Amino acid sequence: MEMDKGLEAICGDSIIPPETDNYAEDVDRYEDRASFRYSALDIRDHLGHEDFKEIYMVQNIYIKTADGDFQRRFLIEMLDKIAEVYDWTFADEYSLVDTPFQREKMFEFIEFLEFNNYKYLVYVWKFLLKDPTELVKLDIKTYCESNPMKIIKETEEQLETHPQPSLISIFLKTYYKEKFIEWFVTMSNRFKFEIISEIFEWNFLKNIEEN
Repeated sequence: MEMDKGLEAICGDSIIPPETDNYAEDVDRYEDRASFRYSALDIRDHLGHEDFKEIYMVQNIYIKTADGDFQRRFLIEMLDKIAEVYDWTFADEYSLVDTPFQREKMFEFIEFLEFNNYKYLVYVWKFLLKDPTELVKLDIKTYCESNPMKIIKETEEQLETHPQPSLISIFLKTYYKEKFIEWFVTMSNRFKFEIISEIFEWNFLKNIEEN
C-alpha cells in the first residue's frame, strides 16, 4: 500500500481507464504512465545507494521523456528524498523545478550528488596530497576525518578555479561541514579507481609537458 501511495504521489491516479471508443489509446497512455511510475520509484528508492548510477542510467530515459508536470512531481519527490538521505535542502527548493531549464539543472545536480562528481573530486585530491598517487594506498576515511578543514578549504578554492553550475556550487559551499566530509569520503571511496586513473593521467601529461 505504501508503494501504491508513492506511485500516486508522483504520477497521479493509477486506475485503468474504462473502455471507451479510444480504449486502445487510453491503455497505451496508462501503460506509459505505469512505466513512468515504476522508473520514478526505482530511482527515488535507490538514492544514496552504491547502485544508484546503474538504476538511474537505465530508468532515467522514461523520466526524461515524460511531460513537464510529471518531471516536476518526480523532482519534488527526489528533493524530499535528498532531504531524508543527505539532510540537505535548497532554499525555496520546490520553485527550482518549475521550468524546463530549472528541471534540467536539477537533474544535473542529482547526477553530481550521486555519481557525476569524481572529476571535481580529482581537482581537490590533486592538491590535498604532496604526491597524489598516495591515494592508491590511502585510508580515505581516516585521512578525511583527520583533515576536515583542509578538505573544505581546498574544495572552496577549487570552486574558484573550476566553477560549477549554480546548484552544485551552492551545495559545495553550504552543505553542513560534517555532512560534507561524510559525502566526500563516500564518493571518494566509491569512485576511487576513477579518481586515481584521472590523477595518473594528469601526472603523465604533466611530465610530458615538463620534459
